[in-house]
Amino acid sequence: MKKRRAKDDGAKMMRRAFRFRCYPNKGTRRRAIEKMLVMAQVWNAGLEERQRTYRESKENPKVKAVNSYYRQYHLIRKREHPEYADFNAQSLQDVLAKLHGSYRSFFALIKKDPKARPPGEKKIHRCLTYRQSGWRLEGNSLYLTHIGRFKLRLHRPIEGKIKTVSITLNHGKWYACFSCEMARCMKAGPASQREVRITFEDHIFLRDSQGNVIEQPQFYFSDIGELRRLSRSLSRKRAGSRNRWKAKKILRDWHERIANRRRAFLWQIANAYAGVYDTIYIPEMPLKERIMHATTSRAAMKLCDAAYGIFAAMLMQKAEENGAKVVEYAL
Repeated sequence: MKKRRAKDDGAKMMRRAFRFRCYPNKGTRRRAIEKMLVMAQVWNAGLEERQRTYRESKENPKVKAVNSYYRQYHLIRKREHPEYADFNAQSLQDVLAKLHGSYRSFFALIKKDPKARPPGEKKIHRCLTYRQSGWRLEGNSLYLTHIGRFKLRLHRPIEGKIKTVSITLNHGKWYACFSCEMARCMKAGPASQREVRITFEDHIFLRDSQGNVIEQPQFYFSDIGELRRLSRSLSRKRAGSRNRWKAKKILRDWHERIANRRRAFLWQIANAYAGVYDTIYIPEMPLKERIMHATTSRAAMKLCDAAYGIFAAMLMQKAEENGAKVVEYAL
C-alpha cells in the first residue's frame, strides 16, 4: 500500500526549468571554458568509440557495437583517467548521457528522413550539468566546485526542489538553468472540460474552433532590411580584424533579438490556450513537406519564421504544467 501511494505521488510531480542570466568574473569564465573544452574531448572520445565499434561489428559478428552510455564509463573513470580528478563525476556522466540521447534522436529521425546526419565532433561542450553535489546557491550567487562564483539575475523566485543545475554558454552569454521538481497542477473534473481545435493556415498564424484568429507577426521579415544592411557591413570588413568581430557581434545580437521576440510571442499564445482549455487539438505538422512544396522561397521562409514545431513543444509543456492535454490529429 505504501509503495502504491508513493508511485501515485510521483505521478503527480513534474519538472519545471528556471533560466537566469549569470555574470561570472574573468577567472571563473576562464575555468568554466577550460572545463567545457575537456567535456568536448569526452564527447569526441565517446563518439569515436561508437563509430569504431560499429565498423568492427560489420566486419566481425563477434564484436558488439557500443550502443549505451553505461558501457562507456571507462572513458571517464578517474582511476583510469587521473586528469579528471578535479571534475564532477556526474558532469562527466551527463556528457555521455547527452551523446546517447543524440544517437537515439538520430535513429528516430532517420526513419522519417534518410538524409539525417548522425552526431558529430565538438570543439567545445557548452553545458556543465550538476546534480546532487558540486554546486551551492547562496542568495543571488551560484558557486561551482573548482570553477568559482556566478552572479545571477534572479528576476523571479525558484519554485520547487532543485534537482539539476546547468551552466550554458550561448552566443557569448552565460545562463544558469535550474530544473526543479514540483507538484503538478490538477484541473477540475469532466464537468468543466473545454475543448478547442487549432488549424494552421498559410497567411495567418493559427485559427481555432472558437473563431479566434491570430495573425503571423513575421519577426524575421519585419527586420529583414536591417539584417541585410548588417550582413553587407560584415562582408566588407577584413577577415581577422577587430572591426569584423564587432560587426559579427552586432549581427549576432540582432538575430538573437528576433529569436527572443518570436519565443516570447509563442510562449504567450501557448500559455493562454493551456490556461483556458482542458483538451487542445493540433494538427500533425509535416512542416518539412510543406516547406519543400512551397510555391516560392518567401513562402517557405514564412513557414520557418512561424516556428510551428517550437510552438507545439511549448504548448505541450504548458499543457502539462496546467493539467491540460494536447492531442494531435491527422490532416
